[in-house]
Amino acid sequence: MVKRFFFCLPILLAFSFFSCSDANPQLILASGSMVFDYADENSLPQTRMAVFVQMESAVQRADSLEMESRDTGYHWRVSSPKLFQNGEKKWACYTNIQPPAKETIPAGVYDFRYIDATGEEAISSFIVAYPKNLLETKAGDVQKLLPSVTENLALYDKNNVLIFFGKTRSNWISNASILRDYPNAITKRRCLSADNNRVVCLMPEESMFEKQKETSPDNEDEDSND
Repeated sequence: MVKRFFFCLPILLAFSFFSCSDANPQLILASGSMVFDYADENSLPQTRMAVFVQMESAVQRADSLEMESRDTGYHWRVSSPKLFQNGEKKWACYTNIQPPAKETIPAGVYDFRYIDATGEEAISSFIVAYPKNLLETKAGDVQKLLPSVTENLALYDKNNVLIFFGKTRSNWISNASILRDYPNAITKRRCLSADNNRVVCLMPEESMFEKQKETSPDNEDEDSND
């Protein structure tokens, strides 16, 4: 079977932390998530795949990530993946792996390869699984197909930069209460995840500010004249 390659440019979604090491790459795990991105309540989702790789060794020397669907032979190569560290955990990731034209990301087993700047490799595999019905499901019906989900809230500033991601706080009973903690927040999105984060649904963007009902001077005059 002829392999088909789809090259991607990195999208930065987290802060980077760097250190130095001469160790060969040691991979702890690789995981893949199917992302369903809803632009609004009435549109079907755009889809993509996100891949996260936890490393035992330093990740600042990462050169590329490669993944291949065993069922279809589709092969993606990501140059210069995003690198970050969360506490003691070191990660490489790419969150915008696009499907082939007019197709969807294949479900099933993927073979994975991490390659560092010296050409050394670490290999693993992961599974992509999702309800096929989600491809034809609008935002309001997502939880009917995914009854058991974990919900997080994402907040973005005026430049659409993520400034918060996590559980909704108990004191956040309104947008006004959220803005007291995050005054730079302009929009928010609910993020629903299921099946150990193999399925992620990004709900439509919402403004943090209530729209004010505007009354024109002409309408005021009309109302005052019987």
